[in-house]
Amino acid sequence: MNKSAVNAVSPHTYVPQDRLYGQIKEYDRKMPRALQLMQQVAAAVDQWAVHFRALGVSPNDMEQLAARMDRDPLRLQRHAFL
Repeated sequence: MNKSAVNAVSPHTYVPQDRLYGQIKEYDRKMPRALQLMQQVAAAVDQWAVHFRALGVSPNDMEQLAARMDRDPLRLQRHAFL
């Protein structure tokens, strides 16, 4: 996991990971468990295309979804936790 990466909270707002970790503590989650959950979510989301193809999503829809799901802010955010 790349702890120095900058993550997107929304498509237009960027927050350093250390600030995100502070928010985790605010919600009374233990850090190792919170990181584990973030890694699990990132890994699941990273497989979105495999899952959608298996469900028969059309190539045109896949292309449109990829333009959103795999754009740099979202892709880089989830890859920081993989």
